[in-house]
Amino acid sequence: FAASRTLDPRFTFQRVGPTSFVNESGKVVLVGENVPRFDHNPTTRESLGILIEEARTNSWTYSQPTSSAVFGANGTVTYEAATAPNGKTEAFRLANNPAGSSNSYHRATRAITFGSDAMVLSVWAKGENNNNYFIWSFQNLGGAIVRAGFKLEGDGETSIITNGNGGHTLQIQKYPDGWYRCIIIANTQSSGSTTQFLYTASGYSESSSATGGSTLLWGFQLEVGSFATSYIPTSSAAVTRGADLLRIMDDEFKDIFGDEFKEFTIVADYDNSDTVDGTIQALVDFWGESTGYTDRIEIFKDGDSPYHIETRAISNNAGIFNNQAVTASSKAATQRFATSWSVDYTTPNAAHRRWAFSFSGEDVDVVGDNSSTTVPPLTRLGLGNTPT
Repeated sequence: FAASRTLDPRFTFQRVGPTSFVNESGKVVLVGENVPRFDHNPTTRESLGILIEEARTNSWTYSQPTSSAVFGANGTVTYEAATAPNGKTEAFRLANNPAGSSNSYHRATRAITFGSDAMVLSVWAKGENNNNYFIWSFQNLGGAIVRAGFKLEGDGETSIITNGNGGHTLQIQKYPDGWYRCIIIANTQSSGSTTQFLYTASGYSESSSATGGSTLLWGFQLEVGSFATSYIPTSSAAVTRGADLLRIMDDEFKDIFGDEFKEFTIVADYDNSDTVDGTIQALVDFWGESTGYTDRIEIFKDGDSPYHIETRAISNNAGIFNNQAVTASSKAATQRFATSWSVDYTTPNAAHRRWAFSFSGEDVDVVGDNSSTTVPPLTRLGLGNTPT
């Protein structure tokens, strides 16, 4: 949701655990608990508004290793060797070493363990000395060898060198100063203990003939899910970032919406592209103090279809408008909508009682009217969260 750092956003923000965002300069900034994150595109520096994410756990202990004791054996590795995406000297260097044995000429190893769910691995990488390829290799990813290749130049490039049992997906995201976030979305067959090899490479080749090059690495993350989230730093143990909870409430809520809730308009522009179809996702929720959640106005992504948004409007457990699905032409179209609400609570089903939506400028959908004439005692607005 778009928001300005310079204007009073009038919200209450909660989150447990450390996490990160991209600032106006394209750097990855680490923050602690209960800090709102005004995220930016890392290359264009465009403001992306307030970053609201689900809870995730980085189970990769020592996400930024500082010694071989916490990382693993083999390879020519220099710790805290260069400037990382956060602007600090925290990146470590993995260098080609053709003079070494076949197990150490240009790679480092570390044992990691996958769960039975779909997992996402990610790390920032940067090539040095004309070494613009990086290979992340797994000897036992779901019982098979998987090698993922990343080209660290231009807009970035990915290549599945060896796909093992198949179904793995690669992504690469460009950052400033030659850095790229390399992402592996492993399929649900990826359980088991896995040994991972990090290579510096000449092209998508593991040949020991590669000489002189090196790769900088920073910010390892291993999380359950189907897409990567913002970086969660760890040191010696797994760390959980709680779900972001953003609310407008109390006097700030009344300043914006008043007490009777007769009229309002909302324009929302949000990124729902990575959410899993078949699950309900909260978007915009108004609610009151009733313990049974019997006073609420909701706009949320439905659990059954990616191409419509569900609505609820209830006062004192009676419907103001129908429970309804308002439609769009595509999942992408649902990510930008305008909605207007106008209700005369003294006249049920009157022509000027109206709740309407338009998705990405498409034709207007009108939510069906109902018979409730009770003003809902609403006290807060949640973005990306509900009272439950």
